[in-house]
Amino acid sequence: MFRTRAQAEGNIAQPRERHLRSIPKPRRFASWLAPVIVVVFLAMLGITTFQTRMAQTQVEIDQLQRKIDRARATKVSLERQQAELRSPVRLGREAESMGMVQASAVGFVQVDSATYVAAIAASGQMEQGSSGSAP
Repeated sequence: MFRTRAQAEGNIAQPRERHLRSIPKPRRFASWLAPVIVVVFLAMLGITTFQTRMAQTQVEIDQLQRKIDRARATKVSLERQQAELRSPVRLGREAESMGMVQASAVGFVQVDSATYVAAIAASGQMEQGSSGSAP
């Protein structure tokens, strides 16, 4: 270090030596804290939205399940009613109430070929110009 003449002669008091050091940069918490807070906020918002949507979907599922249960109960009731209506005993009673009687003998009716062909032609099942044969 350089000294002045006065300092060299000792007339002036020597100043104490200063130690210089660099001051560390202040840490900016806001520079990394703000994005972290935003990410945490968005994650919480996403989770809340997801849970809300799950709850809404569960309500819809419960409503559909109740409809399915009602439809199944209706189906069982209609199947029971159908079985009762198809019952041979009930059909016999209904037939008797309409004046029908039980057949004493079973027979077949013979239809001639001309009548058979005319019936087929009238129903539109036979092409014109083709020859049909009786069964």
